[in-house]
Order: sequence, then C-alpha cells, then structure tokens
Amino acid sequence: MRITLSAPVIALCLLLAATLLPCTAAAAPQSPQGTALDRRTDEAARAYFTDLKLTTHEGKVVRFYTDILKDRVVLIHFFYTNCKTVATLQTKVLSDLQPLLGDRLGKDIFLVSISVDPARDTLEHTRAYARAFAPRPGWTFLTGSKVNLDWVNYKLGNYKENPEEHETFFLLGNLRTGHWIKNKPETSARTLAEHLIQLADEKQVKR
Repeated sequence: MRITLSAPVIALCLLLAATLLPCTAAAAPQSPQGTALDRRTDEAARAYFTDLKLTTHEGKVVRFYTDILKDRVVLIHFFYTNCKTVATLQTKVLSDLQPLLGDRLGKDIFLVSISVDPARDTLEHTRAYARAFAPRPGWTFLTGSKVNLDWVNYKLGNYKENPEEHETFFLLGNLRTGHWIKNKPETSARTLAEHLIQLADEKQVKR
C-alpha cells in the first residue's frame, strides 16, 4: 500500500518535479539548457539529502548522496541492532526480497538499511547484524557518527531521540525521476519487489 510522504520528502519531490518538463513522443538530443537543469536538480538533491560520510557494514566510508543515492532506484529502511521486533522483521523481509529482484539487485535497484542508533550500532555490531541476513551485493547497511546519521535520518523524516520510537516505513525512490513512495512496515517482499521494479522501469523525463 502506498501512503503519504512526510513533509521533508514532499518538499524535495516538489523541488525535483519543478525542474522536469513534459515528455515528448520522440527523444531529442539534450540541450545545454537541459544539462543545466540536470545539474541544478542534482545539486538540489545533494543539498537536501546531504552528502555526509557514513560507513557501510563492510567498513567502507561513503558519501550518502554521491555513493548511495545518486541516479539510483533505492529502498530505504531503518534499523537498530538491539531491536528484536519490527526492525528485525522488516530486515528479514528485505532478505526475502533479494531473490525476487534477481540480477537487478545491485544493478538497477539498491537496498539501503540505515541505523537509527549510531551510539550502539558500531561497525562491529552492524557487520554482525547484517551478516545474519546474508546481504547480497546491492544491499548496504549504514552506520557512522551520531552527528552524521542524525542529520541523514532527519532529512528522511525519521529522526528520533529514542531509537525505539523510530518510523518503520519503507521509503522507495527513483532519484532520476524524483518519484518517491512510502510503503507500510507490513508490506510483503513480493509487493516491495513489484513497486521497485515499477520505479526502475520508469523513464526519465526528457529535457
């Protein structure tokens, strides 16, 4: 089921949509004006989501927008390693989602799990937590400094002082088209796969 986006994400979507022009029947070479629009859209997305440094479960330092989101179709979900209920059940759904995406995982579609408890979710704990769900290439668990993760979670509409109060939605988006949808925590792996494939098959609006 699709439900309404949070206010911060709506603001971003409106900003991205404002830079898009209607599709034409025949593709045309991209004009210098189109290139400038692309650049402004990219800059706006980077400024909104932040490009702060985070650390993957494999120990790699990445920039959130540049390395994790830019030009991708993503599913974002939130976890903390001490959770034994909703977050763990959702992470299991993502584990079941992987084979449904086939070879599109890591190529057209990417899964991103973000810690909401950086104080306790050290690299060691995050790596062990991720290993329990057998992530394939294309599924990244992110931890990092509290300051950086708090900002990232805030931008995604999910900052909470108490990790146990974090939001449990799945956030799906196509960064090229600016199309974002939000799925409820009980959404099945099969439904998530359908939504992600639909997003991945969208065509970018011609400029």
